Amino acid sequence: MKTLKNIFQHLETIIGTEGAFNVFMVEYKVRKSFFEALVFSTILKLNNYMKKYKTLLIKFKNIDLYIFEIVKNIECQYTVRFMIYQKIYEKDIKKIKSYKDHKQIGYMLDYSCPKNIDGKNKVSYSLYIIKDKYIYYKPKWLNPNKIIKINQNNIPLFSYVCTHDKLDDFNNIKKIGKKCMNLISTMKLPYTISIIHELFE
Repeated sequence: MKTLKNIFQHLETIIGTEGAFNVFMVEYKVRKSFFEALVFSTILKLNNYMKKYKTLLIKFKNIDLYIFEIVKNIECQYTVRFMIYQKIYEKDIKKIKSYKDHKQIGYMLDYSCPKNIDGKNKVSYSLYIIKDKYIYYKPKWLNPNKIIKINQNNIPLFSYVCTHDKLDDFNNIKKIGKKCMNLISTMKLPYTISIIHELFE
């Protein structure tokens, strides 16, 4: 019988540690959704990856996948942007049509302050998984179908920036961190959560 820990450890070798833990966060209602952006050298590699990803999600009951943007750059590389979301938020997630829809994306990611692109950001909030001597699985650049191993004990889960430093924003990420710790306990993983709060000049 596969445990949650076994399922997670298998999943992280296929889509990476960050992606795998965020999938669990959405499935177990720690977050409404998870945003992913990946770059591929060919459209075939992109299509193969998304087919594989959709197949992986079949074992999860409460979540689905929404691709809202595929962009080809001048170097003929393809960026896909998609969300893994709780099914109860399907109407909200389908309102997202572009990466420029910061307000809707921020709401769905449970950011108290959606990322601002005006260059006036003053503070960032980041959530990390911490474990000593941990192997971090990460998708390869230009071919995320392949996963590379990195010896790193602090694994970023997500981060966002705001224009003002507010207690409500800090309390928001602390609340998500507490939910993460409960999830880690349920999954019986030997990890802890770290919150990094940085002010900019």
